[in-house]
Amino acid sequence: DGEALTSIARLAKVIGHARPDARALGYLDAVGRAHPEEPAWAVRAARTRLLLGDTAGAEATLAGVLSRAPRQPDALLTSGLLVLGRGRAEAARARALLSAALHAGGDTALARTGLAVLAARDSDLVGAATELRAALAAWRGTFRNAVPLDLLADVLRRLALEGSPAV
Repeated sequence: DGEALTSIARLAKVIGHARPDARALGYLDAVGRAHPEEPAWAVRAARTRLLLGDTAGAEATLAGVLSRAPRQPDALLTSGLLVLGRGRAEAARARALLSAALHAGGDTALARTGLAVLAARDSDLVGAATELRAALAAWRGTFRNAVPLDLLADVLRRLALEGSPAV
């Protein structure tokens, strides 16, 4: 029924921005199935899965979105952040996904934060500082657009301990 679906869609939208909760996945998946032309629902479900630790489920969901919409900014960004978490072995892929997300109009603060992490891991502290400044300049400081503090902390720690005063 259309009215019930609209209510579920409203609830799923709110849930998609709240803290991760496994119960939210049922709503997000239902709306995603009802509206396959709107990849944002599947991306929200993937983010929830990722935040709950289900990286395989998140990756499978994101792969499906990107096969249908290869330039979907939120799917590229979430995929990039997922791959970023795997460390140096996947650095080139993470960099490509985060850069693609940035160019497709994804969240600038998150994409730049991820790129700062990659630069810091490569000991490119000037690049890390440049990306970090761009991330902080783009950050809107809202619940919906929060920069992950753990990622910022990693970059700031490297800059403080290893960077020159000019950086």
